[in-house]
Amino acid sequence: MIGGRFRLDEELARGGFGIVWRAHDLDLDVGVAVKEVYLPPATSPKEHSERLARARREAQNAAALRDQPYIVAVHDVITEDDRPWMVMRLVDGHSLERHLETEGPLPVETAAHAARCLLQALAAAHGAGIIHRDVKPANVMLADDEFLLTDFGIAVHSTDTSLTTTGAFIGSLEYVAPERANGAEDHPASDLFSLGATLYQGVEGTSPFRRANPTATLTALLTEPPPPPQHAGRLEPLITALLEKDPDQRPTVTEALALLDVLESTTTASEKTTEVVRRVPKPTKVEVRATASARKRADEQGIDLPTVKGTGPGGVITVQDVYTAEGKSAKGTLSGFIAKVMGGTVILGVLAVIVHIFDPDETWALTGPDVVVILVMVGICAWLEFGQSEG
Repeated sequence: MIGGRFRLDEELARGGFGIVWRAHDLDLDVGVAVKEVYLPPATSPKEHSERLARARREAQNAAALRDQPYIVAVHDVITEDDRPWMVMRLVDGHSLERHLETEGPLPVETAAHAARCLLQALAAAHGAGIIHRDVKPANVMLADDEFLLTDFGIAVHSTDTSLTTTGAFIGSLEYVAPERANGAEDHPASDLFSLGATLYQGVEGTSPFRRANPTATLTALLTEPPPPPQHAGRLEPLITALLEKDPDQRPTVTEALALLDVLESTTTASEKTTEVVRRVPKPTKVEVRATASARKRADEQGIDLPTVKGTGPGGVITVQDVYTAEGKSAKGTLSGFIAKVMGGTVILGVLAVIVHIFDPDETWALTGPDVVVILVMVGICAWLEFGQSEG
């Protein structure tokens, strides 16, 4: 029992700076979370004082953000047995770290939602002058489709006196911004680098700078670019920008949210366009039925057969249809035939005149062979006018 009011029921999580318990508020009859600051038995008086100061600071920092979305609220802090206990909102969920271990990487849509939630949480914290300093999957809670930032245990306020742990680096090395690892002062940009590493792990399933040992991890953090993400989708530009080693090149929270808006709106427009295209029926291939002579004529004249209306049996396109499409007639007319016969008669008359010139005494009379010649001529005229039809 803590403070004569909070009954500890179950250990929920354990970290470097404390243990989180599921507890019950006997006065209000509601579930709460209680964080016990973890103090190893061998701790020195100085470290003991630092841990107590850090716990009080976490409570103060988190309490200042209790009304902000996507931040786990702290309701009270109690000192018992020379240890601080913080009473917090009980989150019915689990950490992002645990989710990645059990369920695998996040889909891009879920990761984009996580990015928005955590950016808004950091915007509230930075707006209040608070830098978290330990953004990582273990400090992100999933609850009711929301991503909540928790554990402000090493957060620093712009008015705080600097606190460190004896012989230890504050923060999780593989998520720490390079400038912090180099000993620079804390700035909001450092939280954004940590968020970038968290989102990278969220979509890829592995930390971008985790190596076999701390020295290799620190070297990668300071000198190596992160491996290009393979599953970030539209979030790749955001994650890459957040992981810039130069803090001056990283986007601010406002810029990161604006970039996320652009990336989401662009993707939404692209998805809508894709959906529209997907709904447009694909043109079906029209089977053109045409006679061989019609196809030949169409090829010669550059006529698009599918545009020609077929009048043959069953809609077959005939050569006459092709001629009609050209504005011509494939079959002759009687007047055309007569014109050709008359033309042939004129030719015969000319031939007769020529014969008479060379042989004035020759009397031309219609004989059997002449009749044959005339009939052949008429047949040729008929073929020229009527015979070029179907092949």
